[in-house]
Amino acid sequence: MTDYSSTKDVPIITNLRTNDVEELAEFVRGWNQEHIQLKKGAFEWKITIIQIGEFQFIEEFYGAPALLRGSTPPGTFTIAIPQIYESENLYGGNSLIPGCYITGNCDGYLDFRVGNQNRLFMMVAPINQILEQAEKMSCNITQKQLLSPGVIFCELNRLNPLSNYLEELLRLAKVYPQNLRVNSQSYSMVDLIIDNSLSLLVNLLTSDSNFLPDKESNRRQLVKNAEILIRDHFDLPITLTSLCQELKTSQRSLYYAFEECLGLSPMQYFKILRLNKVRRALKSADPKISKVTKIAGGYGFWHMGQFSIDYRKMFGESPSITLKKDIKRQYKAEF
Repeated sequence: MTDYSSTKDVPIITNLRTNDVEELAEFVRGWNQEHIQLKKGAFEWKITIIQIGEFQFIEEFYGAPALLRGSTPPGTFTIAIPQIYESENLYGGNSLIPGCYITGNCDGYLDFRVGNQNRLFMMVAPINQILEQAEKMSCNITQKQLLSPGVIFCELNRLNPLSNYLEELLRLAKVYPQNLRVNSQSYSMVDLIIDNSLSLLVNLLTSDSNFLPDKESNRRQLVKNAEILIRDHFDLPITLTSLCQELKTSQRSLYYAFEECLGLSPMQYFKILRLNKVRRALKSADPKISKVTKIAGGYGFWHMGQFSIDYRKMFGESPSITLKKDIKRQYKAEF
């Protein structure tokens, strides 16, 4: 058995759920992510994490549309296997269909739009240990391959071994967590989990597949350029006309680009983006010295009555309640 010195830890098992999109990034250790709630109303998110050193095994469920961006922990490779497929689920601009899996890494930019719901099985592993396992198995995997995020399509019989293994491992963590927490005896269990998962991962990565990198279409680039412009001028009023003039495009082209990439019109998305930013600022502000009006004004909201209505519709509470909330998080957790 290979001695994985970095994994000599008793597994840390965490089960979490929240209805607050702002709390997602706080739960998964080492990730650098931004989450944006895309639709009004209740938001639901659940996650089970097995943490073994630098390895993570994750089951994640999104019950409402959201946009995820960011990167994985340093020095790691991530694979995610969707269990629910909808046309609204896009990764790097590519639609997710049965028989696909998605990959990301510490150097690549994660760009995932979740539709009405999605369930994912994920594995995060150090790149150097994947390469060592591939050499041990006489399989050809390069570092460049592990640093190329995108959507990969393969036959289900190639994908199922790793998918089924992750599903059973995470079921064990939820139903019989004590079986993975047997003090010193867990070390042999740790080695077994790492060895099996790395072997299945290497087999999958070396199987016949069709790789689709980020879809750099003209429409996707137009959306990126528009968002950069908005983020640089959150405090200024921007109309659709002025935005199109700055981008040198027509309103029709901009509308179709946003509908394709985000399922929203440009102005709908920018209002949602501003509301998410205000919520983040309110949650981190000191209620003793901070004012809702000043924070909201910094993100382009000047009509406080309409802002409060839009905020309540989006997040289910008034902005003043968000500001005054106890610093203790509202999530439910089991350790």
